[in-house]
Amino acid sequence: MQRRENLLYVGIDLHKESHTAVMVNCWNEKYMKKIVIKLEYKCYPMWIYDNKSVDNHLVEELINDKVIDNKLMDIQNKYDALFIDDGIEFSFKGFASIEEKIMFQKQVNDAITYVKDKTGGKYIVEDGINYDEL
Repeated sequence: MQRRENLLYVGIDLHKESHTAVMVNCWNEKYMKKIVIKLEYKCYPMWIYDNKSVDNHLVEELINDKVIDNKLMDIQNKYDALFIDDGIEFSFKGFASIEEKIMFQKQVNDAITYVKDKTGGKYIVEDGINYDEL
């Protein structure tokens, strides 16, 4: 006999551009953790969300993966360089050109694809960056 606590239910949000799927258990708790690549000044760009907490580091499956760590640190360093922070002034200066911004977005997309490939579908992986604000 099937026990309902052993079942997972899958729902797909067709209203989102990416048609995001979410798995929940019988108590409506999300089964999959979510990785969001988002940028905050001087913070690691990988954010891990689950039902109870938010963490800001590499997920366990990637903890020893120097390739993704280097990719994410490079993204973060480029983002941090978009600010003036000299102890007197703190302000956002942005990208020097639209081409530089486009290359940055491609770099983020590459990192997201890498994370998706290396985690094998265990996580929902999203780009949480608002490029219009950069």
